[in-house]
Amino acid sequence: MKNNFYVAIIADIRDSKRIHERLVFQKRLESVLNEVNGQIDFPSISRFIDNPPLFYKEHLESIRKYQKKKMLGFEYNHNNDNDIASDFMITLGDEFQGLLTSGFHLVQIIDHIERSLFPIKLRFGVGIGEIHTEIKRNTPFGMDGPAYHIARDMISQLKTAERKTLEPSANIKIGIQDNDWLSLSINTNFMLLSAIKKSWTESQVHTMNVFMKEGEHKQQSTADVLGINQPSVNKALATSNFYTYQYALNVISLALGDIGNEFAMRVDIKDSTQPQGDELDV
Repeated sequence: MKNNFYVAIIADIRDSKRIHERLVFQKRLESVLNEVNGQIDFPSISRFIDNPPLFYKEHLESIRKYQKKKMLGFEYNHNNDNDIASDFMITLGDEFQGLLTSGFHLVQIIDHIERSLFPIKLRFGVGIGEIHTEIKRNTPFGMDGPAYHIARDMISQLKTAERKTLEPSANIKIGIQDNDWLSLSINTNFMLLSAIKKSWTESQVHTMNVFMKEGEHKQQSTADVLGINQPSVNKALATSNFYTYQYALNVISLALGDIGNEFAMRVDIKDSTQPQGDELDV
């Protein structure tokens, strides 16, 4: 059966009318989206899986055994370019969207966009499910299906929650077709991660960006690039809760990376229980 499971992302800029020099910002946004479309990878996921921190090591090993028993397994060597079904592009003045074939790199892509555009505030609505139309790599227009409907609904829910004082705060919300429980669990994590991000300063994010670009994620290399000492790099990463934040993103990536397999299995089972054409009652 042809796989029609996709991850739709619709994002917009919060308080976009307050941005000065909007043309300059739009060029900056286009540049960041072009990076995502083919110029970056996410080695932090592979590094996390190959050498997880002690906090996750035992649990990750049990998950590996469970996945092996199911004969699915994690796809450790994902290539970012192959994950993109339709390029990330600006669709309106303050809105952009993209389509992925897997959820494995979703949160890393969102994280890269957020840090690259910091301190501009963004919202991300994510819909995971089916696409019923032709997939167009070079344009986001003309595609439709539950994945996009869910993503649009998630953006609307985020905007509504911002106007209510008793609602939990978040800037990312995900909806997974036929899986409300996992959606709730991941959205709870997004709420907590939003609380971490609220305390970030431009200086801290600049340190994170340089650190993430260093191949081995070495503090001393980052210090050399920034022209500061290594303890200052360590302090910036520690006070921003960078490692906790990154580890949480990686665990979410593992959870999302397996959804496609489970979604396809549910569809196959559903299809196999349907009567074939020559078995229909007349």
